[in-house]
Amino acid sequence: MKFEKIKHLRNENNFTQQEVANFLNTHQSNYSKWENGIETIPFEKLFLLSKFYNSSLDYLTGLSTNKTISSVKALDKIIIGKNIKNLCRERQINQIKLAKVLKTSQSTVSALQNGKVLILTRFIYIIAKKYKYSIELICTK
Repeated sequence: MKFEKIKHLRNENNFTQQEVANFLNTHQSNYSKWENGIETIPFEKLFLLSKFYNSSLDYLTGLSTNKTISSVKALDKIIIGKNIKNLCRERQINQIKLAKVLKTSQSTVSALQNGKVLILTRFIYIIAKKYKYSIELICTK
């Protein structure tokens, strides 16, 4: 999964990978892997980048061309889980179907929906893209 916007924003703001990595409290080599799509950036770090660049999560993931400031104040796994559960209810998607879409287990989907674990970047991106839904909306009350 490659998020080209994070590299574009870094270059646009004349930051080095090391400077951004320092802000994210990670190694430059980790940041480089995220920027180049070798590894998927953890959702907590993507959230921090949205604050760093004053950009929405949807923009950073390439789901929107609108750079608007993120409306997400904090990552709350209970709110995210509740919103995913509501989305599934509205779209009549059961846990088994969502698990197949995410290529994971039903128990993982249950844990996500019940706010037991924070969602992975890959999972929230797939949900937003497949169901044409905003990551920002999934993360806010």
